[in-house]
Amino acid sequence: LDMLAAVDERDAVTQREQAYVRARLLMATSWRGRDERWEEAIRIGEAHGFGDILASRVENASWMAYRTRGDLAESIRLADEAFDAYAAAGAHEGACQVLRGIGFSAFEIGALDRGADLARRCVEYARSVHLKFHEELALTDLAGEAFARADDGRCHAVLDELTSNTDFRADLYR
Repeated sequence: LDMLAAVDERDAVTQREQAYVRARLLMATSWRGRDERWEEAIRIGEAHGFGDILASRVENASWMAYRTRGDLAESIRLADEAFDAYAAAGAHEGACQVLRGIGFSAFEIGALDRGADLARRCVEYARSVHLKFHEELALTDLAGEAFARADDGRCHAVLDELTSNTDFRADLYR
């Protein structure tokens, strides 16, 4: 009887794993919240409680708030919510990406202080979870912010923190 329970448990785990892979593939091949594949992925996430899949929905809402309505404040609020959800789910790469994404959007429209705050949060978080690539990208964003302000000293100080060439922009700021 215990062996049957173990087999049932194994099958349930396998089904959950298959559902997760399916949801991830659907998201990867969808048009960012605008098609049936995305919606199916979200339904799978809801059914199985996949926190990172559900965080993607909030991240998408953040992106849409900025890109379609130009509402940076709402976009940042939603990005913070998505960041918290990604971090809680242990989806550290998603957490870093959402901070960098909205931070970069802030830089695009000249909201340098807000963009720098988000980039610093990304650096701090990336360091805490040992994601060197995202740390370096966010540092490059901070170098760009200093460059935009014509603060050569701070720009070069940030560039000196880089340990690899993760982004061509670093060469432009030097």
